[in-house]
Amino acid sequence: MVRILHCADIHLGTSFARMGLPPTVGNTLREELRSTLGSILSDARRLQVDAVTFAGDLYEQSTAVPDTARFLRQQFDRMGSTQVLIAPGERDAYSAHSLYAHTQWPRNVHVFSSPEFQPFKLSPSVTIWGAACPIPEPTAWQQQIVDHPGSTNVMLAHATDTLSSKSSLVVVSENVLQRTNVQLALLGGSHSARVPVAGERIVFPGSPQPLDWGDTDVERGVVLVSIEDGRCTFEQIRFRTWRLVDIAVSVEECHKAEEVADRIERELTLHDSQRLSAVVAKVILHGEPVGDFTLADVRAAMPSEANVVLHRSFAFPYDLDQLAMEQTVRGTLVRNVRGQLNATNDADAKKDLLAALKIVLLALDGRQVHLDAIG
Repeated sequence: MVRILHCADIHLGTSFARMGLPPTVGNTLREELRSTLGSILSDARRLQVDAVTFAGDLYEQSTAVPDTARFLRQQFDRMGSTQVLIAPGERDAYSAHSLYAHTQWPRNVHVFSSPEFQPFKLSPSVTIWGAACPIPEPTAWQQQIVDHPGSTNVMLAHATDTLSSKSSLVVVSENVLQRTNVQLALLGGSHSARVPVAGERIVFPGSPQPLDWGDTDVERGVVLVSIEDGRCTFEQIRFRTWRLVDIAVSVEECHKAEEVADRIERELTLHDSQRLSAVVAKVILHGEPVGDFTLADVRAAMPSEANVVLHRSFAFPYDLDQLAMEQTVRGTLVRNVRGQLNATNDADAKKDLLAALKIVLLALDGRQVHLDAIG
């Protein structure tokens, strides 16, 4: 029997700035990604697998530093004789400038560097066929993988199972596999897991950690593949992850930032009551508070282990029609702005006008005006 622990889409070194996360949270999550890889390889040693396979996006080339290569080399060196097979993907594409080309890897590591599928004999009964992104002719792979009598052909690639705009990715579907010499496809490229059922042959392990707000809240991990006499069986190996959540919290009737922080914390504990640090939340504050405080005040009142990104939804707490009836400077201002609102169909322009008017009206009411409270 040959046993393979298959994983993909770890994205070591990824930048979380696109999610609006502060650098401290981003640094924490990047360290967690390293710990995740360590856990995967620890499981591989515990399970005594013959190989660990990575189907692309192991790291982010755009943010790679020499320490990334040192970390990977150290981790792989600890695997002893266990084979590590890597098929570079989109974010870690193979090139003369990639870590793959510049690093002296341990003897148990094999990086597929060709854009054409090449064989690696894992055992007398199993051949791994891997290729590196970018792949200039994604449709040519079906002819590149040839039959090896007595051997199970296993495809390893960063791929897609549907037609897409990603022209450098091979398209692999169950229907396509039926017309090839491939008995099993170990793929990466999808952050959601897909494990074969009822004779299917495609494995997407998914990303072992959620990486963006759009990633669904599912159990994550890797896939253990066992191959014996041409028959393949699969088992998902799961482990605890951080959770990315969207939360809406009302600030109505709040006098102090601490009250808002308490409301946020109660919502966070609904997602993980034992490990607040394992929840990363985008929190939208809506409504109008009674007191004067800023988003920074709310963040400072949160527990130190809470990973939150605060946003203020736009709210306009005034009745324009009522204010426009006033024979005052305020009424004149509102009538003028309302005329400008009626003169445009641009939604962004309308919001900007209302935001500017809100600042003035709050000031006229003697309220302290904070720009981050405008929304």
